[in-house]
Formats: sequence, structure tokens, C-alpha cells
Amino acid sequence: MSISVTPIPITSLSHSELTGVTTSQHHTLYTNAEALAAAIAGLGSAAVLDAGVGNLNLPQMNSTGYPVADGSQITNITLKAKMLTGSRTSGAGTGSQAVTGAGFAPTSLIMWACEESTDKASWGFGDMDAVGEALRRNPTVYQFMGLDRIVGISDGVSDQMDATLTSLDADGFTLAWIKSGSGLTVNWAALCLR
Repeated sequence: MSISVTPIPITSLSHSELTGVTTSQHHTLYTNAEALAAAIAGLGSAAVLDAGVGNLNLPQMNSTGYPVADGSQITNITLKAKMLTGSRTSGAGTGSQAVTGAGFAPTSLIMWACEESTDKASWGFGDMDAVGEALRRNPTVYQFMGLDRIVGISDGVSDQMDATLTSLDADGFTLAWIKSGSGLTVNWAALCLR
């Protein structure tokens, strides 16, 4: 069932059709709000819809302009989350690492990584477009990685292990590791979300 309201131009209404508006009032200047109220009153119940959270109701707004709702109408939304952990050794170096075990196809990813036994760390985020961004802490500074990196670990000199998010897969994700210098051994944890 659909409800439609056909606007009637006020100029096409005769005096008798303007409910609650006398002939002398009709010839007076009205604000837009007053003219609209008179036109709606003339339409009767065809212009009135229930407000609320029920089916076919117009959303009721609070004083700040946000919909008034208790959340009961928000259904069939399930958040899936799974934490996966792993590592990449400097010996494994540059190359691809497929990670499985999420139990679903993630749509986003949050990663934490650190060099084994040090305070060097990285925090990264990836989305459905397999685009990642990371922040890292090397021995002296925090750096925004950019370059689509989701992991970036550096000794602050020449050794580094970075990873890009290649894809979000049916049961996990795939990383492409980039080793610079001698590389570093990286432990990571990834929160897969859908």
C-alpha cells in the first residue's frame, strides 16, 4: 500500500475549498507556513500521515532534528567479528601471506602489529576496497604510513617490514609483505569485521 498526496495549487482553490479561511482572509497576505497550513487543512485526511516508528509512518523528529526511535525497528543486522593472529619472520621476507579462519568474508579489518620483543608497533585499518592505512611507532617518532600500508614496522634506520592489504577473502584476508634491509620479525593481530 502506498500513500500519495497530490499538491493542489492554492490559486486553483475556490473560497469554499479553503477550509477555515474566510473570503476576507483569502485576500490577505499570508506567510508560506500559513498558506501551507490552510491548503493542508483543505485536503483533509489525505494530507495527514501518522508519525512514529510503525510501518508506513513518517519518522517523528525530536527537537534537534533527529528521528525519534527506540531501535526496535532496526532488525536483521548482525555484526560478525573474529580475531586472528599470526606473524611474519624476516626470513620469510617479501611475499604474500593468505590468512584464513575468520569463518566469514570480512568487509573491514583492524590490525595491530609489533616487532618481536621491542616497543616498535603499528596500527592499521583496511576496508572492502582492500585499501589500508597505518600509523606506526618506530624508536623515535609516530608516523602516518599512507601508501596503502596496513602494517609498518621500522627500526628507524634501514630495517623494515610493511604490509599492504591485497584482498578481503571468503574466510579471511591476504597481505603482501615488503621487506627492506634485513627485515624484522613481526607479530600481528587482526580483528576481522562484517
